[in-house]
Amino acid sequence: MIAVLYRVNLREANLSGANILGALLVGADLSGADLTGCHIYGISAWDLKLQRAKQQNLVITRGAPEITVDNIEVAQFIYLLLHNEKIRDVIDTITSKAVLILGRFTDEHKAVLDALRLRRSC
Repeated sequence: MIAVLYRVNLREANLSGANILGALLVGADLSGADLTGCHIYGISAWDLKLQRAKQQNLVITRGAPEITVDNIEVAQFIYLLLHNEKIRDVIDTITSKAVLILGRFTDEHKAVLDALRLRRSC
């Protein structure tokens, strides 16, 4: 059975160690809640309110090996990265074609970077 917690108010709730596998948490208010050690495999977490929520050791797997994350909003993404080869391939493709340039650029030097960017996109 799946718990439907659509737009539920769980402010300041102590959910530490709770098993919320497969729960629908769309629009839930978890402000100030303690989610430490929750088992969250298969949840649907969209539009959550998480101000001051304690998010540590959230378990994103069923059974062994146990994998934990410290952010409920990225838990689904991390699980996909670990278990979906196609997602990893997309990220590998994107990162192999991207360049990150860090620094402080004066207007003169920024113009050079902009020209390089425009030339590359042609």
